[in-house]
Amino acid sequence: MAKGPRPVFAYEGDGEFKAEPRFVWQCDRDYVIGEKYRMDIIEDRSAASHSHYFAAVNEAWLNLPEDQAKRFPSPDHLRKWALVQCGYCHATPSVFSTKQDAITSASMVRKTDKYSVLTVHDNIVTRYEPESQSTRSMDKERFQKSKTAVLDLLATMINVTPKQLEKNSSHA
Repeated sequence: MAKGPRPVFAYEGDGEFKAEPRFVWQCDRDYVIGEKYRMDIIEDRSAASHSHYFAAVNEAWLNLPEDQAKRFPSPDHLRKWALVQCGYCHATPSVFSTKQDAITSASMVRKTDKYSVLTVHDNIVTRYEPESQSTRSMDKERFQKSKTAVLDLLATMINVTPKQLEKNSSHA
C-alpha cells in the first residue's frame, strides 16, 4: 500500500463505508475491488496542542543555559535531539573495519545530516534518527506521549517544572 495521507471514509449505514470524494483516486490506486482491508479509527490531534508544543520548545530553546545554547542552533535542533534522548527515534548501527574509519564516517554523515544523533563506539557508528512528529507520521496518542517526554526533558534542562514551561510558552 502506498504511503501518504490515509483516506477518510464516511459511514453510510447498513455496514457500508464510502471514501470522501477527495480520496477516491487514492483508493482506486491502493485498493483492489473485492479484497478485504482492516480499518482503524485514527483520531486527529488538536492543532492547538501541536502549536502549543512548538511554542514550548521555542520557549525552552530561548531559555537554555549558555553552555547548552551553543549545542542547539535552532529550536528544531533541540526538539529533534530531545526526541532521540526520549527514545522517539530509529537507530541504525554501521560496522567499520577500524575505529578511525568509524570516526571518519561519522564526521562525513554529520556534514549532511544536521538532526541525527551519532555515537561512535569502537568501530561502530550508530545513527539515531528522530521520528517525525508530523500528523501523517505520528498518531494522536504517540504524539502526546512524545510531547510530554520532550517537554519534561526540556523543562529539566532549563530548571523549571513542565507546568511552568507550558505556562510560560502560552504567554509567549
